Amino acid sequence: MNFNRRQQMQLALLKSGKEISYGDLDAFPLSVEELKNTSETSPWFVSAIKHGQNANLFRIRVDDCDYALKVAKKRSASKHIDGKLSFFNEVQRRCEIQRMKEQNQRALTNVVETIYVSINHGIILSPWIEAVPRRALSDEQLKSILYAVAELEQMGLFGWDYRQDNIIFDQAKAWLFDFGYLYRFEPLNEFNSNGLKEPVFHSIERFETCFYFNHLLRIEKSQGHSAALAAFGREKQIAYNVYLGKLAWLQHHAAIPVVIEFVRELLTAWEKAFSSQGLLEELYVLESYRSLSLDLQQEVDAEQCSSDSIAKANKLIELSKEHYDFLKMNNALMFGDERLSPSKLLRKYQYQKRLAIRFQDTPQAVVTFE
Repeated sequence: MNFNRRQQMQLALLKSGKEISYGDLDAFPLSVEELKNTSETSPWFVSAIKHGQNANLFRIRVDDCDYALKVAKKRSASKHIDGKLSFFNEVQRRCEIQRMKEQNQRALTNVVETIYVSINHGIILSPWIEAVPRRALSDEQLKSILYAVAELEQMGLFGWDYRQDNIIFDQAKAWLFDFGYLYRFEPLNEFNSNGLKEPVFHSIERFETCFYFNHLLRIEKSQGHSAALAAFGREKQIAYNVYLGKLAWLQHHAAIPVVIEFVRELLTAWEKAFSSQGLLEELYVLESYRSLSLDLQQEVDAEQCSSDSIAKANKLIELSKEHYDFLKMNNALMFGDERLSPSKLLRKYQYQKRLAIRFQDTPQAVVTFE
């Protein structure tokens, strides 16, 4: 199996047994051993929030305070190397983020705090953030997410997985809290942690692909296309303002020309779309296809699909039928789709719909004694 440089370094570190940690538990009422052996029978157990492929996430209560406790599994169930390394990667990133916060207390205020993290003990302990039911995203919540991912970029951290399971919404704002697929990169010299190969992947795109276009599909279903288009326009205006700041930052710090020009071209395209409803509709078609096709492909590849995956497939079938020529003319067909005829592209998404039906997730039960 071929591994990239980051994967090789992480595998070597993991094999060495070298401890990577942050914080201490000297003042915490529970020991490391008690935390790592947490189960449904532990006195401090409140609920099992998530049983993932690489770790279990618990809500625990100690001295009337609640905490989020992630405990690594002894054997990862992930089929892919980055999945197998995701807990180790999160430990690395948590340590780096906390040190960044120590250096600048105004930095990364929308990123959850870490109390204690240890790779050798396989635990991550954080304050519990009480989520509220989310029916819609306010402009303030959108701003908190988009400025947070842009701030992480400036600090040299590129996130690939900003899906709803990795973002907590409280009454006022959104919090980023899962960093298994957050990787180091050079923001002045690279588009993302894959370097200069794939500019389509940038921080706003990652949020839109992993989270926001799924949200827009739900709005289309419940409120209609006009409501979804309006929500898209509001989010894109916030993204535009975030990337104006990104462009200024790149120019101030002398980023390489190709990186600056890419952001400038994005801003130009978005600004053009704001000038009329018809142009906004065109951008919505292009970016819907981009994000839904990328997200559905990832879900099908991982064999982890839901009813949302079927909705994405249905939308892609619709876009392929109604907008093939427009998508092709605007270079929206990527990663081999550009070589497919209209009939073959349609068959591709009909086949992915069948796979999405086959790979439906079995919901995990939440065990709670509250």
